[in-house]
Amino acid sequence: MEIVLILSFSFIIVLLVIWIFKLKKTIKQHFITEDTLLYAAEHDSLTGLANGVLVVDRLNQSIKNAQRHKKKIAILYLGLDHFKVLNDSLGSDTGDELLQVLSEKLVSSIRKSDTVARLGGDEFMIILDHFEDSSFIESVVSKIMNITKEPFSIQGHTINLTYSVGVSIYPEDSQDSSSILSNASIAMRCVKENGRNDYKFYTSELTNTTLRRQKLEIALLESLENEQMQVYYQLQIDTKGNKILGMEALLRWNHPLLGVLLPKDFLPLAHSTGFILTLEEWAMQTALAQYKQWHKQSLYTGKLSLNISAKRLQDSKFLPSLANLINRDPEIKKYLCFELLEAEVMQNPKAYVKTLEKLSRFGIGLSLDSFASSNTKLASLNTMFIDTIKINPSLLNGLEKNIELLKSIISLAKHFNLNLIAVGVQTKEQLSFLQENACTQIQGNLYHKPASAFEIEKKLQDILK
Repeated sequence: MEIVLILSFSFIIVLLVIWIFKLKKTIKQHFITEDTLLYAAEHDSLTGLANGVLVVDRLNQSIKNAQRHKKKIAILYLGLDHFKVLNDSLGSDTGDELLQVLSEKLVSSIRKSDTVARLGGDEFMIILDHFEDSSFIESVVSKIMNITKEPFSIQGHTINLTYSVGVSIYPEDSQDSSSILSNASIAMRCVKENGRNDYKFYTSELTNTTLRRQKLEIALLESLENEQMQVYYQLQIDTKGNKILGMEALLRWNHPLLGVLLPKDFLPLAHSTGFILTLEEWAMQTALAQYKQWHKQSLYTGKLSLNISAKRLQDSKFLPSLANLINRDPEIKKYLCFELLEAEVMQNPKAYVKTLEKLSRFGIGLSLDSFASSNTKLASLNTMFIDTIKINPSLLNGLEKNIELLKSIISLAKHFNLNLIAVGVQTKEQLSFLQENACTQIQGNLYHKPASAFEIEKKLQDILK
């Protein structure tokens, strides 16, 4: 009997030990799972950086410590420039690897006590804890900007990347986390609106600028409905024989309060809001209808140059819509020319080659606008189906210092058998230089300023007489 009791008791002890072991294992797994879930909730899954949730918590803690020790904090808000274009053209795998490499470089450029976070998409944030002199911020920003000076090599692609940085400081700019973040974001947006690839410190004036921008954005989205947009035309002239080659269609916005606004005043906003596609479509339909009317009147107009964005080239509806248009009116392709901004398409030429080839097969002219405004690889000109290049107007404005460059461009156009138009010709001195160097096709205020359809029609009628 005693043996049975002893065996039973021993069996119970064994069962109890097994149960305790399993319980400990379950508890451990539970805590591991909890830790894993907590980490996932507070970190970006792609880069492993702190995410928006964790960085706000750290910012609040930093503010408390800064208040206690009477120190400063800086927030750096980074927005990658044109990342969506890169991601769409090279693929999300390449884009993801680029973000990972960039994240590592950002972390290595700051102190261990500071924080780098990815807020999602193409935006990052850095918290610079406890410093006394603003020169410290300048040194960190300089390091960060230097990261993108050399191209990134990702999956066989050489990628030139830049970003815009906004800086907000505690306690000068604000004393709560949400306002500091908002201020840094406002400063970053301001950099993007003014050329990108730079940094700016927040000022209260930027908030007023942002409010004005928001009002302008609302008005822009309503501009077509309110019939405020107008197409102007600027004649292109061949000075050898003084004959019309064609004209470029240019947008003007008749703003009810601000007066007539030029493209530089509202096109960046149209791009950032996505309204550019609607605006371009309207401009194309309006200009083509006007050209058709002039042709009915037997007025000679030459080529019609229409500006289209890189975003338009990536629009899946663009080519089918254009094909339908040409099928309905085959004459269109005889005079239609699309102008592409060099700085946009040459950032990643391979992304647009197929679309440009199809446009060329349609028989439509393709022009590269503001040539020599970016680092164009000359070899790309042979593969982009471009038939015309337009000299960047800024080169003529600084004629004396750009003489050799302009001569090189003229020689380049001849070498590649490309049509060449000098844009922004304002003075007789500029005209003389161009003519002396066998560049006779010009567009500029010296001959004709941009004018309404009504004014252009009168000129065309005078020529007909």
